[in-house]
Amino acid sequence: MLRNPAGLNDTLLALISTVSVSDTAPTKPAVAVSREILARVDAEIDKLEQLTATEVTAVNCLALVREVEAASGG
Repeated sequence: MLRNPAGLNDTLLALISTVSVSDTAPTKPAVAVSREILARVDAEIDKLEQLTATEVTAVNCLALVREVEAASGG
């Protein structure tokens, strides 16, 4: 078992490296893998945007309320 298995970033970088060293167009399997990886990247970005829109905003609002309470002595 690997201590640090390849993550999405490593997979994407390996694919870019493999495709960029070729003098020919990417093969059909390379295109298929790149589409799959990019779909996974898009899904992770969507998760991050959702967290930013909900959880991070909620934490920021709570911190602001607590700061206002602390500043007013409440």
